[in-house]
Amino acid sequence: MGKGNIYSTHQIAKHSGVCANTVRNYEKYGFISKSKRARNGYRIFTDVHKLQMTICRLIFTPPYINSSIRKASKEVIYAAAKEDFGLCKEQNAKYIKAIENERTKANEAVIALANFCNPKNNKNNDIYYDRKEAAAIIGSTVETIRNWERNGLIFSTKKNNKNVYDKREMDFMRLIYILLIGGFGIEKIYYSFMFLRDSQNEQALEALCDSHDYIDIDNIGKNIIEKMTEVSISAHKIKELLEKNI
Repeated sequence: MGKGNIYSTHQIAKHSGVCANTVRNYEKYGFISKSKRARNGYRIFTDVHKLQMTICRLIFTPPYINSSIRKASKEVIYAAAKEDFGLCKEQNAKYIKAIENERTKANEAVIALANFCNPKNNKNNDIYYDRKEAAAIIGSTVETIRNWERNGLIFSTKKNNKNVYDKREMDFMRLIYILLIGGFGIEKIYYSFMFLRDSQNEQALEALCDSHDYIDIDNIGKNIIEKMTEVSISAHKIKELLEKNI
């Protein structure tokens, strides 16, 4: 794209809906390309910077979900900062895919929660997964799965000299995933699961709450899915922006 118009720091900040210091910090951290200087020493920004700032705001304005989505989003920013907009398109496609993967896992966690709340649906099957398979399904690591087990959040069964997990334990892993994103600590999840394993759903809720708070656990997954939808909309806006300007 052509560099076209030029803008001052305050003009580019106003366009992006941020303060001038944010623009300077984005330049400092490598989120946008280096600006040139006028004879008076003031920064000069171009239409390229305007596009880079728009991409940054579309990524940073929606709510934070987790590290995997944030990591994918930063690759989009760094590609744009290098003015490699072909690469930026590729990274944005990966970003969209990462969001969709996380949304799928959140949907699975909501279903798992519904299964726990409805005993008729909460039946095991004869399918088992080892740690590596479980980690791949949940989108975690083998070491994380091992740590969850060490902390008493999940339990494995021995089959063919391997630690394996049945459907119920996989559902517990999905709940851990959604609760961690929801901001709950491991200790609260541990005490909540003690009650949940004993079909004491109300007590499980109370274990997640502070003494003066109330939460609707059924809405945790739905709220996270709504946040992911917001992030997804922004990512698709970046796609449209790149197609329009590049």
